[in-house]
Amino acid sequence: MAASQRMRLGDGSTWTVLADDFSVAGPVEQYLEYLRSADCSPNTIKIYARGLALWWSFLEQRSQARNAIATRRPYTVIGHAAQTPWLFPGQRPGQHISADRLGLQLIAIGIQPGQARSTALFALAEEVPAAILARMLGTHIQVAVQWQKASAGDWAAYAADVSRRNRN
Repeated sequence: MAASQRMRLGDGSTWTVLADDFSVAGPVEQYLEYLRSADCSPNTIKIYARGLALWWSFLEQRSQARNAIATRRPYTVIGHAAQTPWLFPGQRPGQHISADRLGLQLIAIGIQPGQARSTALFALAEEVPAAILARMLGTHIQVAVQWQKASAGDWAAYAADVSRRNRN
């Protein structure tokens, strides 16, 4: 079964997808690399890696991982379909599928990327103060506060506890 794997690169880290034989799922990695080059947040890459690992496992279980890449039929292809380097070719020649379209295709096979993203955001909101969460994700502070309240990760009690500890 394919799995998403965290990798450390210098000072930072990122995510990739490993196939059953522990090799990097090349076409999936190409898409993740595109997301990295488009300056997507690390959490977005993590969620896509998890969803794509599920999709890759789905294909591997049916022994279709290699077939799916070789026989895919994008809307617009110049030349032979196998010439495109993308695992998910888009409507324009030489370009990948959009994130929205990929999300629809994942939903069609039973994978809910929106739920996975929300789950990751709520888990993060439980662990990180709202001010830091807002800065990390580039959202407004009020949005981060709402996520934090919804996930029951209210840091006000933590701040009060710390202030009491310093007095003793």
